[in-house]
Amino acid sequence: TNDTDRNDSRLAWAYPLSNILGSELGVVGFGGTGIVSGGSGNVPRFCDNIPYLYSGQIRNFSTPQYPDFIVGNIGTNDGGASDSDVFTYSLLLINYLLTNTPSSTKIFIYAGWLQTKFNQIKQACLTCNNPARVTFIDTSGWWSTSDSSDSLHPYGYVNISNLSYKIAEVIRQNFTNYYIKNSSGKAVPL
Repeated sequence: TNDTDRNDSRLAWAYPLSNILGSELGVVGFGGTGIVSGGSGNVPRFCDNIPYLYSGQIRNFSTPQYPDFIVGNIGTNDGGASDSDVFTYSLLLINYLLTNTPSSTKIFIYAGWLQTKFNQIKQACLTCNNPARVTFIDTSGWWSTSDSSDSLHPYGYVNISNLSYKIAEVIRQNFTNYYIKNSSGKAVPL
């Protein structure tokens, strides 16, 4: 009951991150989806659904406007999966992103807020086809499980006022000479 009604991406970290960085946003994925397990609304696991906008409609990451960066929160919904499966499917996902985006696209991956399957996901980042384009974000200690109803998913206010700012800082540290236009049209550093 209410499997898809409980998901509101506006209260997660991605929408606030977009505002903080002054960037356009494209949310890819569905609530409850894991690397190994499917998600809300019976969508398939992330590796199987990321190539599509929706069933049968191919996603194109390279044209006409390719992403400057991609942020992936993986592992949160795979706590019960085997370590080898999490590593294998994380590696498949990262290599898919590397293959289907231009060489200028940077990829940021973190193992959920609780660092579920931390070692397996970090190892996938380090052994992918092009580790120079991939940054693993260690989010250890970024929030307290007391700021959650289930000790797994942070409340919206934590995402909006804390976690999205921390991710933004990691992204800023990995971009040099990158500018956006402010409301006056002036180019300012990201």
